[in-house]
Amino acid sequence: QRSEVSDRDLYTIRRDPISNSCFIIEGKRRSTFPGTLTLRYHANIIKGPYWDCTVEKTGELLMRGKGEEWIDGLGRTVGREPGGICLRRKKRKAMEKEYEKRVQGENVQWKAPVLELVGEGRGKASGDDPSEEAKARIRDLLVTCWVAKCWDAERVASIPEQGALGGMWPYRGGSV
Repeated sequence: QRSEVSDRDLYTIRRDPISNSCFIIEGKRRSTFPGTLTLRYHANIIKGPYWDCTVEKTGELLMRGKGEEWIDGLGRTVGREPGGICLRRKKRKAMEKEYEKRVQGENVQWKAPVLELVGEGRGKASGDDPSEEAKARIRDLLVTCWVAKCWDAERVASIPEQGALGGMWPYRGGSV
């Protein structure tokens, strides 16, 4: 079942000036999560790479994206990215090649990233509040986080894995 599409600004997304893989998200309407939210990329050796969206003041986890799956703060799956934007080595290499071809002026067929709402993303959301407003709030936040992740993936694909940076190794926040 599809909901009615509306054209409205819900959130402002800004890249953190210090960390390139951190985004500041601020709601623009009463229907969004209040306050400032932070979407941050984590590269963890044990857990693997993942994204966390937290409330800036309290640190409360609202959303986590890991691999192709997005879960809400209660651990329920709310979205999936089939063939997602996981920057594993093989996927990253393919994105780098596409980026290079575009820079050189070649016509590269664009493959739109896909986000599917699943499970609890269409059911209860935002705690145990089953209201339509709570469902829309979590859905809107999921899409906002996903858009920021897509934006970051495009930026990361434009950085060569082992660039000519004078022996420096690139990482998501710049060079080390």
